[in-house]
Amino acid sequence: MGSSPAANRLYDALENHGFSIHLTCPELFRMIGGRTNGTRLPLENILKLIQKKRLMSTPILTVDGVYVTPGAAIPPFTVRTIKLRMKNSLKREYDNLTDAWRRNLNVPSDGVMQAKTEIKVANEENSGSFNMETYRALQHSTFDLQLAPLTMRTVKDKPAGTATEVAGWYEIDTDHGVTHKYYKARPSVSSHIPAPSNKWDMMLAYVGKSPKPRAFLTQVDEWTQQRERLSGVEITGPYQYFIDSWIMQILQVVKSAIISSKILSQIGLFFLLRRERVLAIFNWPMCQWHVTDILTIHLLQDAEGLCNMMGWKTMPLASFHTSEQRRKILAKFNDPACEVDILLVGFRIGPYGLNFHGCCLKIIIMEYPIIAARIWSNSSLWRKEGQEIVIIFMEESFDVYVRSNMATKFVSKLAAEGEFRHVEDEYRFRKPKKHRCT
Repeated sequence: MGSSPAANRLYDALENHGFSIHLTCPELFRMIGGRTNGTRLPLENILKLIQKKRLMSTPILTVDGVYVTPGAAIPPFTVRTIKLRMKNSLKREYDNLTDAWRRNLNVPSDGVMQAKTEIKVANEENSGSFNMETYRALQHSTFDLQLAPLTMRTVKDKPAGTATEVAGWYEIDTDHGVTHKYYKARPSVSSHIPAPSNKWDMMLAYVGKSPKPRAFLTQVDEWTQQRERLSGVEITGPYQYFIDSWIMQILQVVKSAIISSKILSQIGLFFLLRRERVLAIFNWPMCQWHVTDILTIHLLQDAEGLCNMMGWKTMPLASFHTSEQRRKILAKFNDPACEVDILLVGFRIGPYGLNFHGCCLKIIIMEYPIIAARIWSNSSLWRKEGQEIVIIFMEESFDVYVRSNMATKFVSKLAAEGEFRHVEDEYRFRKPKKHRCT
């Protein structure tokens, strides 16, 4: 460590007792923290060490002489990432479409944009800022390439794809702006082709080249499917549609009987509304609206839609909603008697004092947020059941860049609580300086 006896004693205490070096001596951490391997690579043993040292998992000795673990009563939540990959033809289209955006992502330091959040290095020049319009366009294209034409279109006095513009799409026509999107996003060579009258075919065309929306529909289907809860056997094949429709007809009859009978209401309400509710979180309102219009297509065609077979009820909570509207939406979602299965909410309003955990244990994150801490703020300490969080990740896309920037913010925290067994290697193997005699 050097010639300082105090530093050597402190390093010995860290080695033997496992103290957190950044809490014990911040000055020493600043001196050696940047010279350890832990600052460059978050190793698995460092992650395990941090997990063991969490406050909620540390036993505390009470006045009665009993060790109590504060977090023992909190069920653990699981987080898994679903990795998607585009087809080669779609990947080439994606690269050609986003090439200019990727080159213009960073703007000079004097640009008037949102500051780029990263770990600052001393005596380093400012690397610039994020062009937020380009950042939004890249995430739109990664979510679904069909959103790129809407993002590239310029709207007078306001950027394309913002909450102000998207707010008008929900009420622009009878299908949440789906037909409006078709006319705006189609190529100029196809301007003579009208919008399909069959909404089911339009939905298939929507998700045909959209890996993330397809993954969303698959995951929600896995969580909300009812046939496994009724029979315990998963039925696949050409008879799946008819069996699902038959199940839904039975549920409607039973539900009508329960509603008309006050005695059966308490018993039947539990079984009918026991479906897992899903909380889908987005980073931008356009992607949130895009999934909403896909689910709305199902609602328009009761005889053909997947929503009729699975019984999905969708409710959006967007950033352009007023405080009163948000309060009513949250009250409906947290009400066990309300028939809602999916709540679509944006990251900008999700983590700030909004409790989604009374009726929701399934969370699906469709886009990485700008601030990584917003992901974990959706995990509640007072939940009584285990929570499952699924992150949708697109390989070889802009998601890789966003996740890398998020990881750099945790490097210092990972290194701060790790074991620095090789911190003195730099001093041990350093060649002594040769002094010439004059």
